[in-house]
Formats: sequence, C-alpha cells, structure tokens
Amino acid sequence: AASGEGEPARIAAHETERLAALEHARWMARRSVSGWRYGAARDDRTMLHPDMKPYAELDEDARRKDREQVAVLIQQLARGGERPVRLVRHAFLSANGARQAIDALKRRDGRRGARPLVAVTPETADGIAVAEAALEAGLPVEAIVTRAPEQIHGDAALARRAATVLRQAWCIIAAKGRDPLDLLAGADRVLVDREGNLDTTLLA
Repeated sequence: AASGEGEPARIAAHETERLAALEHARWMARRSVSGWRYGAARDDRTMLHPDMKPYAELDEDARRKDREQVAVLIQQLARGGERPVRLVRHAFLSANGARQAIDALKRRDGRRGARPLVAVTPETADGIAVAEAALEAGLPVEAIVTRAPEQIHGDAALARRAATVLRQAWCIIAAKGRDPLDLLAGADRVLVDREGNLDTTLLA
C-alpha cells in the first residue's frame, strides 16, 4: 500500500475478481489450519463448509461475499490514508543494460498508482547481478527458482549471493521442472531479452 488521499481506490472489475480469488484463498487457508474441510452442507460441529473449494467453483453468491471483503479492505486502507499499489512485472533475461533500465524504473516508481517489480532468476550470474542492482535501488524483486542455491551454483560465493537475493526478495516462485527464463518471458514487460537487447522505449 502507498499513501493516499483518503478516497477509496478505484479497482477495475478484472482486478476485483483477482483480489476476490486471493481473498477466498486466504479464507480457505485460515479455515483449513483450524480443521475445516469441504462438505456439501455447512456443519459447524464437524467443521464442514460448502465453500471450501477453489474460487472458480464457487456459486455467484459465494463470490459476491469475497468481492465485498475486497471492497471493505480497500475502504479500510483509505481510512488509514493508504491505497493499494499495482505491481508491474519487469523481466530481465540478461544483465546487459540492467543498471540503466533499473535507474529508469526507479525514476518511474509510483507513477499512475503502479510500482515496478523486477523479475529475475538467481539461477544465473546475470540474474543475481540484476537482483542485487534492483535491491540496491530499493525496488522489489521477484525471484524464480527451481532448486536451492547450493544445488545450482558450484561456486560457493555465487551460491551465497543467490541465497542473499532470496532472503531479500519480495516473493519467490518455485518453478520445479520448468525453465525460469520461460516464466520470466511471460512478465508484463521484458526489459532485457535473452540476447541482452535492452528495450530502449523505457528510457525515452
């Protein structure tokens, strides 16, 4: 969240749906920890609930409740002078021009209610270097990994740097059995491609 003007943020319908699905996942996780599980009819004694299933499988009334919870959360943020911030994933598949691109991202940080998220894989030396530069600039980092650093890097110093990146990352995505660079290619914007070509429109 970022400082706001006290007015509730306007959230697009598709964003509300994504947030409602996350709210439902949070609700399910909290219930599951307490022992609740799916049941065709609600039974508080045996801890069964018909909504203990994925958001996509809920009926419209159950989804409405999750949407209402999202609206309440946004109103509570506004009362506290805060607003939700959209994270825009910017992928770096190479370290070429990374410092220049990160400086440009830093200058644009917070424009139009969005915040850049730097997506990298610390499984490559380039990914580690980009993540370190982003963290130094105060930008959040998304790290995509398939294994622990010590299983990836034969060089102990590189493994330590990768582990430090993971400790400081805003989020970590485990991509077992997949190529992290393929996942990065699906980001909102690829700033540096596999060949090291920089998207210069960012610098305009």
